[in-house]
Parts: sequence; structure tokens; C-alpha cells
Amino acid sequence: MKKVLCFLVFATTIVSCKKDVLEFNAFTITNGHAETGLIVDADGTVNEGKDDQVTLGRDGVIKDKEGKEIARLKENNELVDENGKKIAEIDKDGTIKKDSTVLRWTDKGELMSDLNTSYGLYIEPADKKSYQAASTIMCYYLNTVK
Repeated sequence: MKKVLCFLVFATTIVSCKKDVLEFNAFTITNGHAETGLIVDADGTVNEGKDDQVTLGRDGVIKDKEGKEIARLKENNELVDENGKKIAEIDKDGTIKKDSTVLRWTDKGELMSDLNTSYGLYIEPADKKSYQAASTIMCYYLNTVK
């Protein structure tokens, strides 16, 4: 009985220690011409207008509609695919580092390069709390484009 009780306490502790990697509110990524690219609900459901809907968890895990993990933002800010291959590095303020490219969100929610070149993408509303989540889901989708 003691062993079972110890196991239950240990398991509960492990589950309760699960840390959120991402904080975000509902947001939309647009191209600035009122054309919506990605819509992310407050619960992490991502809609891009196709049937292949995915979810973005606060634990940093992106899952397909069957619930299979297809990418993960690790606690060290590395976004990796389902095979563990690094896609990009995304810090807490949503700055994306991939190879020699650095992208960041402005205070107004516009995606810019480190050379102040606009990429024509915007997050609405411009909520800094959601920038890392927006960068995570955007990098995942851009990585899957063949």
C-alpha cells in the first residue's frame, strides 16, 4: 500500500510539474491586405483554411488532427520537427533565428527582418504575449511547404 501511495504522489508531482512553454491569446496572422493566413484560437486550434487543422499546445507541442505530435518548441527555444530536426530558434519575444536569417515582430505586430525589411505579415491583435506562439506556428507551416 505504501508503494502505491508513493507512486501516486510521484506521478501527481510529475504531471503537475508540466511547464507551459508558450503563453498566448487568440490571434490571426494576415498579409496586411485583409487576407487571413492563420487563425489561432485561445485554446490553440489553428485554422488555415484547409482540412489539415492542427493544434498548438501551451506546452509547445504542435499536433495534427489525429493528435500525433508533429513539432515541438523545446524549453531551450528550439523548434524541432517530429524527427527531432531543428527547424528554427524562437525566443520568448518571438524573434526567429534560422540559419543566418533573423526575423522579429515590431510593437505594431509587423514581421521584419534584422535589416528592417518588412515581410508583409502581421499579427492581429499586436499582443506581445502571443509573438512566440505566432512565430512557432508560422515557422512550422513554412517548414512544411514543399
